[in-house]
Amino acid sequence: MAKSYVSLSSTFRNLVDQLNQHENGIGDIALLTTGDTTGADSDLVGAVNELDSDIGARPATNLNTTAKTLTAAINELHDSIGEVGLNTTSTTIKGAINELHDSIGEVALSTAATTIKGAINEHETDIGNMTLTGLTATDISAALRELRTELGDHTALTTPTTSNLVTAINELDSDIGNRSSLTTAADKNLVVAINELDSRLDSNDTDFNNLVGRATLTTTATKARSAINELDSDIGTLTSLTTSVKSSLVGAINELKATVDLLDSDVSTNPVGDLNSLVTTAKSNIVAAINETYNRIPNIYDSDGTLLN
Repeated sequence: MAKSYVSLSSTFRNLVDQLNQHENGIGDIALLTTGDTTGADSDLVGAVNELDSDIGARPATNLNTTAKTLTAAINELHDSIGEVGLNTTSTTIKGAINELHDSIGEVALSTAATTIKGAINEHETDIGNMTLTGLTATDISAALRELRTELGDHTALTTPTTSNLVTAINELDSDIGNRSSLTTAADKNLVVAINELDSRLDSNDTDFNNLVGRATLTTTATKARSAINELDSDIGTLTSLTTSVKSSLVGAINELKATVDLLDSDVSTNPVGDLNSLVTTAKSNIVAAINETYNRIPNIYDSDGTLLN
């Protein structure tokens, strides 16, 4: 609409029309929604100044948004924030932020990072990727429980140390000794080395059999294992010995020898007595003395002619 002006040549009617036109254009000042305790909303200038104060300082280049007009800047922020579908109890952004702040608490982080985002990223780097090789678990907590189950109860270890697997393994390693010192062909694995010896015991390995004395075996068996089993069968059950010593043949034989030596001695503890005191001709041998005495006894018969002695 073109602007119209009142001039000196204008009639009073024109002046009234112009005033009414401006009144309609301005509107009812009483309907202004601006206002403060000073009543600044009673005129257009005060209302505009109030809005200017609410908007903030200019120039618009002071805005940190890419857009430099209020409408565009607000739309830019709206796009950045997104649709407000808050999961918080509060339904306003400010209230939601305060609610999250209360939930998080004061940020006293022990990480090198000082922001929550940085701290999370720092932990992510420390944890590493979640490629848990050989495990069915897909998170750290489940993976630890799975490993705990696979390792078993460390308190059930029979090693001296039961609280630490590394120490327990080192104890076993020390007990086993240096595997590279094995003289078997297999010198890296005890099971393989033992199986190698077992196989050679049951074979006709000339070198090995000579090593264990196969050439001088007097048993029926010609292999070391079978010969040992044959001797074990011939020896019998040690616990069936009637000597005091029952754990060793040598010990039992030594016990019997000591008893025999005692019988053949002149000591006062000899249960047979001094052989030199025998009245028989034979004095060096108890059996000979008994036989001599027996031969000197005449045959005695009963009335039926049956020999009684």
